[in-house]
Amino acid sequence: MIEFLGVARNVTGIRKFPIKVSEQATYHDVTRLLSEMYPTLVGEVIHESGDTFIESNVISRNGQQMIRSEQFHQQPADGDLLLVMSILAGG
Repeated sequence: MIEFLGVARNVTGIRKFPIKVSEQATYHDVTRLLSEMYPTLVGEVIHESGDTFIESNVISRNGQQMIRSEQFHQQPADGDLLLVMSILAGG
C-alpha cells in the first residue's frame, strides 16, 4: 500500500492506493513504477532519473523507518505501508 503525504499528495491528488510489485522488487523498482504511474511526481518528489527521490523526500516504511535514497537497493516486505513524504516544509 502506498500513501502520499504533502507534496506528493498535492501534485497527484491521490491519498492512498494499493500497489503490486514482484517479491524481488526494490525501492528503486517501486519508485520507477510510481514515476510511470504519476509522472507529475518527477521533478517534484522523484528525481529526473525516475528511480530515486529528490533529497528532501523519503519513503517511510510503516511509519517506523525512513528509507533514504542510499537504501533504495533494499526490498519492501509484503504488506508494508509505504508513506511518500517530504521531510522539509515551509513555514
